[in-house]
Amino acid sequence: MSTPSFALFKRFGVELEYMIVDVDTLDVLPIADRLIHAVGSARKNEVRHGAVRWSNELVLHVLEMKTDGPAPSLDGLDGLFQADVRALNDMLRDHEARLLPSAMHPWMDPHRETRLWPHGDKTIYETF
Repeated sequence: MSTPSFALFKRFGVELEYMIVDVDTLDVLPIADRLIHAVGSARKNEVRHGAVRWSNELVLHVLEMKTDGPAPSLDGLDGLFQADVRALNDMLRDHEARLLPSAMHPWMDPHRETRLWPHGDKTIYETF
């Protein structure tokens, strides 16, 4: 089966990455796999949550949300992703955690706190 091709700017793939942090201290929490596995039935790197996919990243404290395939328009994607941010924060309450609404963590020590993704494609992460 061949992959369909689209003209430039006729389809959009949007990805958002969020850090998972402790709700009180805002320290990073390496629990992205727990969220993905709670939605999926087996140990997976990615799960579908409605029209959005949730997937792992290099480290366990980051979760990626992305469109489930190329979207024909950007219209409505803001609401779609906002609904998933709410759903993830609802799930994270059970872990006394939340998504960090920022592009970087202000005090995380990567040498001390980094935990690589230990499932599925972990060989790629361990190699590089």
